[in-house]
Parts: sequence; structure tokens; C-alpha cells
Amino acid sequence: MAVKKRVTRRRKTTSLDLGIAGWRVPIHSHIVCLWGTKRDFSEAVGFVEAGLKGRDHCAVVGEEEETAPILAILKSRGIDVEGAQASKRLILLGPDPSAKEMLGRITAAFEAAVAGGDSVVRLFGNVGWDRKSWPTDAELVAFEARLTELAEKFPCVLLCLHQTQTLTGLILRYGVLGTHPQMLEGGSVSSNPRFLSLEKSPRRLAQIAAQLSEQQKAREALRRETEILQAIFDNIPVMISFADPSGNILLVNREWTRVLGWSLEEAQRVDFLAEAYPDPVRRREVLEFMRRAEQRWQDFRTRTKDGRVIDTSWLRVGLSNGTRIGFGLDLTERKRLEKGIKTTEALLSEGEKLSQTGSWALNLGSGKLFWSLETFRIFGLEPGEETPSHPLFHELLRPADYSAAENTVPPEDRSALQETIARAIAERSGFEADHRVIRPDGSVRDIHAVGHPVFGESGELLEFVGVLTDMTEERLAQESLRRSHDELRSLSQNLRTVREEERTRISREIHDEIGQALTALQMDVAWVEKRLSSAGPSNEILVGKLQSMAGMIDKTMEAVQKIATELRPGVLDELGLGDAVDWFVREFEKRTGISCRIQSNLNGASIDPDLATTAFRILQEALTNVARHAGATQVQVDLSADDRRLTLEVRDNGRGISENRVADSRSLGLLGMRERARALGGDVSIRGNRGRGTSVIVTFPR
Repeated sequence: MAVKKRVTRRRKTTSLDLGIAGWRVPIHSHIVCLWGTKRDFSEAVGFVEAGLKGRDHCAVVGEEEETAPILAILKSRGIDVEGAQASKRLILLGPDPSAKEMLGRITAAFEAAVAGGDSVVRLFGNVGWDRKSWPTDAELVAFEARLTELAEKFPCVLLCLHQTQTLTGLILRYGVLGTHPQMLEGGSVSSNPRFLSLEKSPRRLAQIAAQLSEQQKAREALRRETEILQAIFDNIPVMISFADPSGNILLVNREWTRVLGWSLEEAQRVDFLAEAYPDPVRRREVLEFMRRAEQRWQDFRTRTKDGRVIDTSWLRVGLSNGTRIGFGLDLTERKRLEKGIKTTEALLSEGEKLSQTGSWALNLGSGKLFWSLETFRIFGLEPGEETPSHPLFHELLRPADYSAAENTVPPEDRSALQETIARAIAERSGFEADHRVIRPDGSVRDIHAVGHPVFGESGELLEFVGVLTDMTEERLAQESLRRSHDELRSLSQNLRTVREEERTRISREIHDEIGQALTALQMDVAWVEKRLSSAGPSNEILVGKLQSMAGMIDKTMEAVQKIATELRPGVLDELGLGDAVDWFVREFEKRTGISCRIQSNLNGASIDPDLATTAFRILQEALTNVARHAGATQVQVDLSADDRRLTLEVRDNGRGISENRVADSRSLGLLGMRERARALGGDVSIRGNRGRGTSVIVTFPR
């Protein structure tokens, strides 16, 4: 699309006012302006100011943040910047990473200005070297050379600003001076003797571009390294400080500030060492440590800005210029954790000692074995600094070689232990094993071992960890308790036997001796009564007295018979267990009024007297409990025997005994039943069903 040209045209211009120090320059000039101060920069903006006041077309090329000060200066000098931009007399062109694209945009702007009727175009370039938003340094050289060609084609003047502080020697010499035919220096414009024409020195310009490219790559690499080092310096969780030989702080990183609390400015305003180490003696030690810079860590107690005293460790490195670099670690939390770990280890050690339980761990990859102190004690070994040398579990956990256990595990325990360990390894599972070990002094200890496998993230078996408990004292205590129980049981059985024998003896003596005496007395009373009756009626009173005595003797004989029967039912000895049970149940029914049914099926079995007595006494206790506690109206008694066992069962329809009552050690009647049965190898089962009665089942081996 063609651009509409203005109707009025200006006459052809051969030179223009540069706007700087009243200097005029020819059209087609490409001028370099080196500036180092804000004043230099402000004077150079006069180039654009003069153009806008003189109705020239002006283009400003540069970064937005660098163009903003130019516009501010123009506004301060009364230039209507917004109006100039609206009328297209002032255009702003940002940089482009592509030199070709950037040159194309500038060319298009020039063509539009000329087509619009502008007689002169001013280009004010605020050039940036070694920046990502601009072309590379090598491309800028070619770009500047092409601008010289562009200046020849259009009625224009190009003024390129370069800040001297940002220029290296190579860029200044060739990239700046070598690409501009004129230069502005000291307020005047002169020919540039260092200018290299693109047409006359294309090879040289190519060499310069190559050199600049390599230099920029080196600077970029250095910049990346610097950024990396700066990122490390700022973010590494290690305090870093730079100090002169006298200890004056020059630079610190964020971690230093975070831990100690001082900013760099605060630390420089105070006597930092006096603040951090108020004790003069300790401060001298710190200064001596900084001076030596022996590259070894040393611990100090350091005071922070807020007055806390923390544990730190420092390393000092000396540089060739006398500067000292300090690297510091805040050990406060670590020391607290170490203290906590030591406390935990001490408590764990004491706990293991009290419980006689040692811990162990075996790494299957490295073969390293860990033992706690208590594990050493259990095996009767002294803890050493090296890996535990006693190879019992180290070898037992290996599938191939169990030879190390030969002298540790007794032969009678070895096979079972080896099988348990081998199964655990094959199945990749935990294990438990009880065995004995023989200590070096020959003593034998009972061990309960528990092992647990530990797997890695991919499921591989890494190690076994576990505990060893010395059960020797517990075993001895259990054996002692078992012996005591056996002795008490034997004593109890002996007492029952003696008591039963005594009951039998007393029953017989009562039956025989007292019964015979009462019978003889009754006969004598009858004889006297007969004689007195025949003597006449005068003896009626005596006869009545004798009859009363005879009645008392009869009652006494019944009481004696009852006592003798309760002490030892004669039917038990005379007719056997079956008839004794039947007799007692019937007597129980008469005495209590509770309906009783009995079923006896001994099949003619001959029951041992001791067994018969025990079964009968248990029946007595069971029925006594029914009468006292059950609230029953019916009782079923079953007695049976075969070649292997004798069984007695008593069932009632009462309220049902509770589980707590069955297990109550204070229930002496139930305890006595169990002890009687246990003495003969029998067993008593008592079950209650709430509201539906209780059953007592007693079985004896025959």
C-alpha cells in the first residue's frame, strides 16, 4: 500500500544543527557519541530536542528503561512528547535480538518518514552491547556498518550513544570506533581515524566480528559462572563471610545474616567480634584462629544479635591478598539432637539392661553386623570398637555356612534353629526361635530370638533386624515356681489323703466303738426296765425314766450313724462308687427338695478306691454349690466309665454361674474340685449359661 505524501515539501537540506554545542553536521553523517556521566547523556539528548523543535522526523532506538530518561529530559525542556508521538514525528524503536530484523524496522521507519514528506530523519541510538535483548556483539558490528550504508541512502543523521563504563577494549576499538565515520568528542564532531569501511575492509570486519563473538561467549560463560556462584553464595545453608586480615567484615551471605541476625551494614557499624565474643579471652582465640586460617574446623560459642548463645563451627581460608573467607555452621540444633540421641541411647541401653533384651541388625549386602551392649552381655562377650566378631547370628542368617554356631548353640538345639533361620531367608519373612547359647565361660543361657526382614524400595531384602531376650532367669523362676506348685499340689494331695484316711478311721471308730457302746447301754437299760416292771407298780416312775433314756439312746445312735456316714459313707467302701453316688443323690434330694435324676453306667468297671473317693468328693462339692448358689429346681447326674476314662457330669437348671466366678481364685470350692481332679491327672470343666443353668464335667484317666 502506497504511503500518501505530504503536499508541501521542504527544500533539500545539506546540513543540520546537531543540537549539541551549536555544532552543525552534514546530512548522511553516522556519528558515535561516548558518554560517561549523566551530564554527557543529557547534552546528547539535545540531538532529539533540536530535531523536534526544527520539525525533523526523530527515531529513538533503545531499551524501554533507557528510553524513559530521554523522554523525561525532553519533557523537562518543554517538548510535547505525546503530541510528537501522535503525529509520528517521534517514534520509539525497541531493540531486537536479530540484527537483520532490527535493521529492517529502522529502514522501514526511514522510508515512511521520507514518503511522508520529512526532509531530514534523525536516529538517536542508545546502543546496548552484551545484552540478550540486542543482537550479539558480532552482529552489532555488522549492524553498525550497515547503518553507515543506510545513512548514505536517506537524508538523515545517525547519532549512536555508547556508555564508556560498559565497553571492553575490543568493543570500543572495533565495535564502536571502527564502525562510525564521525565521532562526537569534546562538544565537536570530527572524522574518526579508526573507522573501518565495510567495503574497504570486509575481511578485517569479519575477523573483528569473530573476535567479538568469542569474547561475548567468554563473558557469557563467566556471567553464568558468576550467577551460579552468586546463587550458591546466597542460598547455601552455610554461613560465608569475607574479612580483611584485621577481622573487619567485608561481605556476608544470607545464611550468615539469618543465623547471626546482623546485616552486613550493621556488622560493619559495630565491633562485631566484641559483640559475638564478649569474653576477651575467647575473642583473642577467635582472632588467632582467623589469622592462622589453617583450613580446619573449630567449634565456638557465638552470641547472636538478639543475645542468644549458639554452637557454631568455623573454617577459615586465606587468600593471597590477605582476605580471609570464613565458612560457618550452626550446630545448635545438631548438638541438641545429638544430646537427645545420646539420652535416648542411654535410656534404650538401660531399658535393654533391665529387660535383658539386646538388639541386633545384619546388613545382608555388606555382611556388617550391629550388636547393642546388652547383646554382647547376653553372649558373655566384651564390646569392642570393631564389628562384632562373635559370628553366631551372622552365620546363622547365611544360607550356606552354620559352622560358626557349632561352639555356641548346643547340638540338641542347633537343627531346629538352623531350620527356622533358613526358612526365614527362603520365605523372606520374620522368625522367632527359642534356643540356648554357651558362653565362653561355659555357662548356658536360654535365648528367645526374634528377627524381622527389611526390604528396599524395589523389594530387595536388605537386612534383618531383631532382638535377643535372655530368658534364663525367667526360666529358672518358672522352674522354681513349677516346683513350688508341684510341691504344694503334692502336699495338698497328701493332706487330702491323710484327711480321707482320718475320716475313714474316725467313721469306723464312731461306728464300731461308740455304736457298740450305745448298743450295750441300750440292752442294759432294757434289762433294768424289765426287772423293775416285774417288781410291781411302785417302780412306775423309774420305768418311765428308763424308757426316756432308751429313746435318747436311739436318737444318739442315729446321730452317730449319720456322722459316721458323712465322714465316710460305708456304701462307698462296701458297694462301690455307683451305689455311693446313687445313695448320696437320693439323700440330697430328700434334704433339699430339689428334683434329682441320676444315670449311672459303669459297665461293671472296677474303680480304683482313690479315684472313687475323689469323684465322690467332687460330686459332694458340686451338689453343695447347687444347693447354696444355683437356685435350681432340677439336677441331672451322669456317671459313666469306659476303658480309658471315668466321667462325672452334674447339670442344673439354675441361674448359671458367671465366667468371672469360674475364674475367681477366691472360689475355694471350685479350686478344690480342680486340685482334686488334677492330682489324679483329671480335668474339670465348668460352664454357665445365664438363666439356663450350670454344668460341671469331670474326667479322669483310668
